[in-house]
Amino acid sequence: MPRLPRLARGILRERLRKAGTPEFIGPAAERLTFDIAAMYLTDYRVNGKRSVKDANRNVERLRTIFGFDRAMDITADRIAAYAATRLDDEMAPASINRELAALRRMFSLSVKAGRLGHRPHVAMLAEDNARQGFLEPADFAAVRAHLPAYLAAAASFAYLTGWRKGEVRSLEWRDVDLDAGVIRLRPEHSKQATAGSRAAR
Repeated sequence: MPRLPRLARGILRERLRKAGTPEFIGPAAERLTFDIAAMYLTDYRVNGKRSVKDANRNVERLRTIFGFDRAMDITADRIAAYAATRLDDEMAPASINRELAALRRMFSLSVKAGRLGHRPHVAMLAEDNARQGFLEPADFAAVRAHLPAYLAAAASFAYLTGWRKGEVRSLEWRDVDLDAGVIRLRPEHSKQATAGSRAAR
């Protein structure tokens, strides 16, 4: 029986030693689970970010592995193992990085809110984002000739500007400046623009 009080005193001493340091994990933090994902999704909604659907999909994928874990048990080595497993499943590094970025953001928000003292390191994978498969003008003209009329103009615009399908589909008449001869893509619809807008003349 005397051993239990000695063990309790040891735990207390260790907690006091770590108090006020990043190592300290209080009772509330110990109880925190993967439900930190809720804070991440709320942040997406209240800040009007695009791709809420993608954010939900990333969370659900992460939940299949970490859904029953305490946040403090989601360590850097387990995150690296998760990424390796996704690579073994033949997922593209870019897709895996979106999931890892979601996990990293969950932890960052939890630290910012004071619910955790620190977040684990989340190592991102190397990506090759270079676009491939561009058509020469003559080849594109041959493809365009087989498109229905309602798609031909949009395809030509995308080909000439290099804009993505989603960016082209987001355009509205308010984005067109006929006097200046410019079509502007609003930042919230562009993956590349972080401020201002992209324009096509």
